[in-house]
Amino acid sequence: MHRSPLLPAIPRECSAPEWQQAVGYRPSRRTFLSVSGLAIASALLNVSNIGADTRRRIHPLILVWLEGAASPWETFAPSKSDATEQYKGKKFATVDTGIPGIKLGGVLPDVAKLIPRATLIRSVDAQTSDHFISTQSLLMEENNEHGKTLGEVLGQKSALGGVPYSVLNMPGHYQNDPPTIRDHHMQRNFRFDFDAILKKFPKPDLRKDPRIHERVGLLQQLDRMPSTSKAMAQRDQSYDTAFGLVTGDSQYFDALELPEDTIRQFGPLKEVRQFAGKTETIPNPLAYAAATAHFMVTKGGAGVVTIHHCERDGWDMHSNLEQEMQILGGHLNHALAELMRRARTDGYAVVCMSEMGRTPKLNDNASRDHDPVHFVLGCGGKFAEGTVIGDYCKRGHICKDKVLNSEVFPTIATAVGLEVDPRIKRVREATT
Repeated sequence: MHRSPLLPAIPRECSAPEWQQAVGYRPSRRTFLSVSGLAIASALLNVSNIGADTRRRIHPLILVWLEGAASPWETFAPSKSDATEQYKGKKFATVDTGIPGIKLGGVLPDVAKLIPRATLIRSVDAQTSDHFISTQSLLMEENNEHGKTLGEVLGQKSALGGVPYSVLNMPGHYQNDPPTIRDHHMQRNFRFDFDAILKKFPKPDLRKDPRIHERVGLLQQLDRMPSTSKAMAQRDQSYDTAFGLVTGDSQYFDALELPEDTIRQFGPLKEVRQFAGKTETIPNPLAYAAATAHFMVTKGGAGVVTIHHCERDGWDMHSNLEQEMQILGGHLNHALAELMRRARTDGYAVVCMSEMGRTPKLNDNASRDHDPVHFVLGCGGKFAEGTVIGDYCKRGHICKDKVLNSEVFPTIATAVGLEVDPRIKRVREATT
């Protein structure tokens, strides 16, 4: 079944005549409200249960997606101490978490201190080493291209003021990938691409969106709907919020204009490193993304925000693992730790995961290739505290509490407060 994408925000600088010229059609205010209120063709979602009560029952979600398959062996499931150097290498130390016998990779010291407040699953089996297939099985409600995405399901069911699912995208290798199921979760939402020159996530320009004419067709259909229905009248509160979204006047977009002092709480804005005798100044877009995501869910009414962490060449480290892990791991350590600290106090959930893992044995480049074994970290919401699930042997094989990709989606849904069919398998120890 075809699903029309959501209408993105119209920039403040795009006047009504420019908007009309760009798309050849000027929708009514009611149509604006309908589309941004998550209307799909002839059906409107029921978003009447909005406000504090919904926030108490259903927690917003920030998903930190490590694009490219992050290695668990340098991060959340470091190689065993009795593993040979072929497996653990020489370069990366480990750090205690405060939970007996549980360590994290040395690039995540701040995150390690917060594991007693989180759930860590170290034994997820993707059953594939393919980016496309593994992402689909993690992020889709049904394991096929017609299923709803994680963002759609949580964003729609949480009904937090009709605010669309948002993606904060980093500049990097995956920036210009063709639309595939691997970034399928990014196709029906507000997408914000980090601008390294402006040092911010600018609002998307509706006039340059390649999907604009498809959206206009939906606008025209919705404009023909009767405006006197009782259901339409009941949605005014949600649509007032939605109208602000599509005109760029919503408080939601204030998260894109945060002061640098606020952003620094989520990590340094840049850092200077030396590699092979050369000095390199490295920007940190993840700090901007984490701060933006936090304020989107706490102040802007967002139900779901994904941080698509794909800066530089992403986490697909077939080579140059030592250097890239220091950079990306350092960025992740600061940003994720701050999100974890705030998740409990500010009432949202944060999840960090990747589509799969990397080989426990180093390749000829002293790096790692694709492997099915990976991890999921959850904190806040209804995630259990101090819970570590799964174990693995010195060769990196799962030896305890194997979790399949298909169990991750319903586990996250439960952790944010959604009702999940009890017949669906999920990791029950991960939630309270």
